[in-house]
Amino acid sequence: MSVQYGIENPERVCGLILFGTTARFSRSKDFPMGFTESALDRLVDAWGTGTGRHIFFPSISDEVIDDATY
Repeated sequence: MSVQYGIENPERVCGLILFGTTARFSRSKDFPMGFTESALDRLVDAWGTGTGRHIFFPSISDEVIDDATY
């Protein structure tokens, strides 16, 4: 949404700071490193449990963020 706004209003946006962005999440012929549909379904089911932290934040250790806490 922010990128779209910047494209449509370049006179109002001098830059964007983006964090945790990706071109897409789902796997396709031209994006083989994406998640499969079944993996995305499991991710939705586990959202908020902390079980996917190691995928999205691999450099943050268990000592810094304890999955059981979240």
